[in-house]
Amino acid sequence: MKPDNNIAKDLGRRIRERRKKLGITQAQLCGDYMTRNMLSRIETGDANPSLETLLFISQKLKTPPSFFLCRDIKEEAEYTKTVRIKDARRMLGTGQYRKCIDICSDLPSDDDEVSFIVVTAETMWAANAFDKGELREALLHLENAKTALHQTVYMYSEMLSQIRFLSHLITCLSKGEAPSIESLPVMAPVFFTKDRFLYVIALASEEFPKNCLGSQSIYRTHLEAKALMNGSNYSEAAPLLSKVRNEAPDAFARYYALLDLEICSGKLDDYKSAYEYARQRMELHDKYSI
Repeated sequence: MKPDNNIAKDLGRRIRERRKKLGITQAQLCGDYMTRNMLSRIETGDANPSLETLLFISQKLKTPPSFFLCRDIKEEAEYTKTVRIKDARRMLGTGQYRKCIDICSDLPSDDDEVSFIVVTAETMWAANAFDKGELREALLHLENAKTALHQTVYMYSEMLSQIRFLSHLITCLSKGEAPSIESLPVMAPVFFTKDRFLYVIALASEEFPKNCLGSQSIYRTHLEAKALMNGSNYSEAAPLLSKVRNEAPDAFARYYALLDLEICSGKLDDYKSAYEYARQRMELHDKYSI
């Protein structure tokens, strides 16, 4: 068993590190409860806090007192993971990706489960940025996801496939090109709905089987418009495309609906509208260029 003075030094170190991580000064932590001199002695291991004082410090540092009493670094890491991994999962489930990743930054980076949570959070964050048309940010988070992916064996192939899929869509949107069927995975990414995944496949294959999508799906509306365009029914396709451009939840669908509106307007000899759609599309193209 470690000598008492080593236990005191470890306890003091954990208190000091946690206080500094939270950006709390000694004076702020002490308040009117104790002197800074006493806290300094506790943090250097020259004094042991009473149970009441440890409870006070734990409350101020928002950390269970049992954490400060871990016997060694290994037990400290295991304890931290057990407690904090639940918080990370909760943040991931509620879409609070930054908080999730911040929590994981306190956990062992070589842990499979922690790395998998980071991969998922970064990929979901990238997907959200992509939907908003923030392509540079999306790529940044995908790079972070790939880095974390190399530290886990959990669903490696599946996650790599999804990262590559989203990277391909970002490249397509930045260049204004249609997706390539050869670059699409065989399974739907977890960060896309089934309808949206089938919609991308339909655009890539230039086949528009709208019945495979939900009847209320805005992506089905776009495929219906594409089918009408294939039959040269441009006047019927145009209002559907306007609906997609105005209501689609992501930048990808909005951009390609705008491109089709430009084509329809030209086919209908409505050159004023075709010019306006072309202008809007070029503005987006400049915004999306990476």
